[in-house]
Amino acid sequence: EVWNNELYAVGSFRTIDGDTMLHIAKWIGGNFTDSCGVFVNTNEPLPPANTEINIYPNPTSGNVMLSFDLKQGTEIDVKLYNAVGQLLTLERLKAQSGLVNYELNLDNISTGIYMIILEMNDAVIGKKFVKL
Repeated sequence: EVWNNELYAVGSFRTIDGDTMLHIAKWIGGNFTDSCGVFVNTNEPLPPANTEINIYPNPTSGNVMLSFDLKQGTEIDVKLYNAVGQLLTLERLKAQSGLVNYELNLDNISTGIYMIILEMNDAVIGKKFVKL
């Protein structure tokens, strides 16, 4: 992902001890990167391949809408991380089964690349977005 004339890569993987880790790296030239990793959960299964969170508009200059489908009602932790892995906000919501639409307020968030993490009882879902 290119943002502000800088190259970023974002991805997730499972460590050997079973933790789920999201990673953001910025290419700074040569063979070196400035990167951060965020452990988002432990001992939780990765979501099934068809689980998806939609974030729009992306990029945004205001708030973002999160849209995702739940098989059953549950409590969800919505976490917002910056590019260096700091937790900026945590909101807990109770959602019913079916399509969930949730507006995330970004009034106090500066421009940059961010990661939204949804943690629920059986899954961890993450996706990045850009605030202009």
